[in-house]
Amino acid sequence: MEIKGRFLVDSGILAKEFKYEIIEDIYNYNGGKCIVVKYLNPDLVMLLPEVDLIVSERGSALSHISIIAMEQGKNVVLVDEDIIDRIKKKGMIAIEKTMENGNNIVKVIIS
Repeated sequence: MEIKGRFLVDSGILAKEFKYEIIEDIYNYNGGKCIVVKYLNPDLVMLLPEVDLIVSERGSALSHISIIAMEQGKNVVLVDEDIIDRIKKKGMIAIEKTMENGNNIVKVIIS
């Protein structure tokens, strides 16, 4: 599945592919480098030392977690459509930066 999105925080992704897990709250986190969430909850700050990438269905660059993620050199991607109900709870996710009509976009490829 390929979904378009944009970086809310682009601190430079070193890896292009990550193991992801969907979490509903910080207590469901099992140690992956990428989490997929419905919205950017401020509680996610607790996980920033462990994760490199947060993929969210909702949020903004001015959210608390986005600002802290930028300070800590982490990445946050906002996808253009709801995905949580359409993907597996765990899997692989690839991030690809590209240009479309002069705009920076991110392709999120989930397998």
